[in-house]
Amino acid sequence: MASVELTIDQILDAVRQLPGRQRQKLLRELAKSSPAERARAAARRLRNSYRMEGHRSKRMSQLLVKADAGVLTSAEGDELDRLVTEFEKKTLAMAQALVASFESPEQLDPANRQSSR
Repeated sequence: MASVELTIDQILDAVRQLPGRQRQKLLRELAKSSPAERARAAARRLRNSYRMEGHRSKRMSQLLVKADAGVLTSAEGDELDRLVTEFEKKTLAMAQALVASFESPEQLDPANRQSSR
């Protein structure tokens, strides 16, 4: 197949001449392939696999409120430290999986990735 070198202006003119539906479809396809959209989609797919259990997340929130109010006991402080550490580890693991998904899309499949949870 022969190729044709087009300028940006020629490409833009051609896109402007597309019927509305085709132009919108083209824009949707371009948006899907943008790095930002790929990152958001990958994060949505990965998020649940790295989320803290509901009761642990709720407890961490309760302890953070107490810490902000200055009424946290020593034992609660230790518990909060453990929960924050767990949260940070899960967040780091998700970030690493997100980076890996750009390097190797099959990393998004939970069967193919090593979990640090």
